[in-house]
Amino acid sequence: MGNEFMNLSINANGFSNVQNTAAGHKAEQANKQGKSAFFAGSPVLTTKNQIEQRKKMAQKSALKLVKDAWDNDQAVEKTVASQRQRYAELDAQRTEAKKALAGYEDQEKTLKEQCNVADDSKEQQDLNLLEKRQEYRRGVGEKLTRDEWKKLCSFNDILIAGPKYKQLCNKALHLEELQEYPFISLVEGTGTHDHYTKFFYDNDLHFNLDMEASTTDQVLAMVQSNLGLGFYPEQLASEYIMRGEIFPVSLHESVPERDIILIRESRHAENIAAKKLINFLKHTTN
Repeated sequence: MGNEFMNLSINANGFSNVQNTAAGHKAEQANKQGKSAFFAGSPVLTTKNQIEQRKKMAQKSALKLVKDAWDNDQAVEKTVASQRQRYAELDAQRTEAKKALAGYEDQEKTLKEQCNVADDSKEQQDLNLLEKRQEYRRGVGEKLTRDEWKKLCSFNDILIAGPKYKQLCNKALHLEELQEYPFISLVEGTGTHDHYTKFFYDNDLHFNLDMEASTTDQVLAMVQSNLGLGFYPEQLASEYIMRGEIFPVSLHESVPERDIILIRESRHAENIAAKKLINFLKHTTN
């Protein structure tokens, strides 16, 4: 009986220990499972957030690419439209130039018919030579030969003023100091006008005219009438200066020398009258 009771006690204690051990194992397993469940959930959430962020970044990059492409297309379209407009303007200018050229050609033809100038005449040859010289002076034509033009002489212009502007003759002046005074010269398109336009341009000034004359003598008459200042050949002005009708204005800038040119047609023989005229001009200008 005593042994049986002892065995029951032992078994009871053993059962209790077994229960305690089993409970400990279950708690440990439960603890492990709890930890596993906690760490198993966190990487999944982190990965999901990263995917969402990458999607947003990809969408943002795609939208930027689309916007940049759109802006580039718009810029190209504007450039193309601007070029088309420029081409249209140039085409319109070309059309106007063609019309003007056709008008000049018609006018030339009419004048030739009125003056009875044949295409193979000496007059037409002289006109062609004159046109050739004008194109050469504008820098768009061929250079003339020595026979086609010959310099007869050179001369200098001086700036002259009437009695109203006599005070300008007291000292040498710069062109810039005379910009406020009225200037007189030959009309635009003449050699004299081109000559002084370049002279002023070379001195960083504009050749602004207040009055235009058709001939050099008209320039003198206008200056004598106190209408302004003008350039006039020095040799021709000396007589009027001596009489006190006009007054020379000294300049610090050197007025470019001018030439008198004889144009000749070298491909055709000159008649006796033409030869005598050429000899006379050479003799009187040398």
